Amino acid sequence: MIRNKRSRKEQQGEKTTVKPLACTLTFSVQDPRPDGWKGDDPLIIQTSIRDVTIHRVYVDTGSSADIIYEHCFRLLPDRWKDSLRPTTCRLVGFTSHSLWPLGTIHLPLTITSHEKKRKKTALIDFVVIRHSVEHNIILGRTVLLKLGVVPSTMHGIMKFDTPIGKATILATPPKELQCYTVMKPAEITKGSKRPRGSPIKGKEVINEGYPDQSVSVGCDLPNHTRRALVDLLKRYKHVFAWTVTNMVGVERKVIEHKLMIRPGVKEVKQKKMVQRGDRNRAINAEVTKPMEVGILREAIFPTWIVNPVMVRKQDGSWWYHQILMSKEDEEKTAFYTDHGTFCYTKMPFGLKNAGATYQHLVDSIFAKQIGRNIEVYVDNMVIKSPNEEKMLQDIEETFQTLEAVKMKLNPAKCTFGVKEGQFLGYYVTRQGVQPSPTKVDRFIETPTPNSSDMHRILLKPETSGRLAKWAIEQEEHDINYHPRTSIKGQALDDFVLEIPDGGNPTKEKVWVVEEATADHGSWTLYMDGASSREGSGAGLILISPEGEEVTYALRFDFHTSNNEVEYEALLVGLRLAKQIGAKAVTTLNDSRLAVNQINGSFEVRDQRIGKYVKMVKQLVRSFGWFTIKQIPRSENKSADALSKLASTCFDHLSKKALVEVLRERSIDEQQVNTLTPTGPTWITPFREYLQKGVLSDDHEEARKTRIKAPSYAMLNGELYKKGSHLHG
Repeated sequence: MIRNKRSRKEQQGEKTTVKPLACTLTFSVQDPRPDGWKGDDPLIIQTSIRDVTIHRVYVDTGSSADIIYEHCFRLLPDRWKDSLRPTTCRLVGFTSHSLWPLGTIHLPLTITSHEKKRKKTALIDFVVIRHSVEHNIILGRTVLLKLGVVPSTMHGIMKFDTPIGKATILATPPKELQCYTVMKPAEITKGSKRPRGSPIKGKEVINEGYPDQSVSVGCDLPNHTRRALVDLLKRYKHVFAWTVTNMVGVERKVIEHKLMIRPGVKEVKQKKMVQRGDRNRAINAEVTKPMEVGILREAIFPTWIVNPVMVRKQDGSWWYHQILMSKEDEEKTAFYTDHGTFCYTKMPFGLKNAGATYQHLVDSIFAKQIGRNIEVYVDNMVIKSPNEEKMLQDIEETFQTLEAVKMKLNPAKCTFGVKEGQFLGYYVTRQGVQPSPTKVDRFIETPTPNSSDMHRILLKPETSGRLAKWAIEQEEHDINYHPRTSIKGQALDDFVLEIPDGGNPTKEKVWVVEEATADHGSWTLYMDGASSREGSGAGLILISPEGEEVTYALRFDFHTSNNEVEYEALLVGLRLAKQIGAKAVTTLNDSRLAVNQINGSFEVRDQRIGKYVKMVKQLVRSFGWFTIKQIPRSENKSADALSKLASTCFDHLSKKALVEVLRERSIDEQQVNTLTPTGPTWITPFREYLQKGVLSDDHEEARKTRIKAPSYAMLNGELYKKGSHLHG
């Protein structure tokens, strides 16, 4: 059972008028029944919305809400989805678990009798829910009332009246439904190595010269899209490395790897160790192929030299030898073999800072794509596209980038044209991030250590003694431990936040206060906030319709949360736009929470944030046209950088931007009565000169006014001092 948790005011405003039935609907043993119906099966039927037939529609007489699940909603025609409206109510199940809907939509639902001769249609307010279930739609009591339908679970049918007579709907026979099995918690993920929804992939040979090597292509693609994708892959087959000889390496002008060795450090030159027969043969075999293609060369006068360590790997590590070593550091990677002493000309992945160099490479070459249509973490890359047509464009753009720098891909590890898949060890789907089943199985099968095991480990003399020694030695230093933010986790988080939503991005709310539009030019406000141990700050960039920028930096002299920083920045930006005289304003921000709270898509629970939202909406009335929407972090870099500078080194910003220090929260500000001076002030000469071109009769005063006037500007009758970037 699911109930719709709405306010009393909302419930009173909605009335469902039900006409009395023209005849009596009865059920008997003579009624038709679904094959194999036992009387305790779920009542699942088939319906249609306009001309779209929908299966697996569950009739739930205990539900007060009519639900359409997101996976079904996304398959409806795009023109219908434009009617999706935000909602502030939530759904609550019989276990008191609540779920926030994506919105509500008004759609015509049609039910048809089993002989296809009678039908009935009603407009239904569906709640769109994101949840992983077997059903497409749940029909609650509201639909049954509007359509005048009487269900009978015992008979497996539903009846309704029409102008041409009674009609009967048969439930889907149980044998056609998927069986549901109740499993123990440990069995839910165990057993199936591929979670539900994991992509089905097929192998495609794109290089006829290497028929034993192939790439994976999603099988869910339409036939014409799949053919176009395979043709694209064949056209760019040179982007893949089919043999080690294809690894020409990235040009040195793009990047090279340097060993950061402190000057004066003693060189390491180990004595040569004799390797056993099998190890010796393996070392010689591993050296031969990289020597032929230039990954290794003979070291002439090495000053650093070590013995090789054999590590068994699943595949050849030569895929990573794409970055050239710095010339002066090549011989510092020297190692012994029976055939001579060799060193690397291209960076091996075993070096301590190799991962950072590789990350720097992909960050630089994909700078224009990261956050827009690609995410990269070291050698993990995912191209994200909202639809099939854009997917082909994004893949080709990525291939062109790789082609330009001579970087190669491993065909065995590439998958194209799937809607979901594994990224950084997790399964990323439209429903969210799922753990890898293999890792879950491993965790479940690991025995839990009992307290006696831990006690025995910690009481080992070498363990406890070492810990005590470290503690005593470090006690004299003022050391605080702060764990480093996970870069890998952040990369995954950035990708999930920007998963394309079926090509239908969330629509921002537009406030139209008067008959004004953005057609004649809208001011654009970029904003972002930041907090650090040094304090909190915000950055604003206000761009006029002509493209002129006003840069503004804020510093807060009070303790504030990250969310409050966003609102303070927004309020200052809107006040600035109001003072300048903007009539239409488009606000862009990367805070999903703040944007959706203002648009009404998210509920505001914090009392203080509620005051901020109220102030923003009051200020919005000052404009004829206003909208606010969320953008990816990658599109808000300038405001983000400015906010970070404002929170850390605020004093150095005064020559680069307009700066302001806020002493108290906007919601705590007191009303101040403005005193209007009765006589001339120091402002008067500048006002007279800038507005009327009039100077003082005093020659010296006139000279000073003329010199200082370019530092000021008149806007809407008020005098403002310019920042250095506004001077002509």
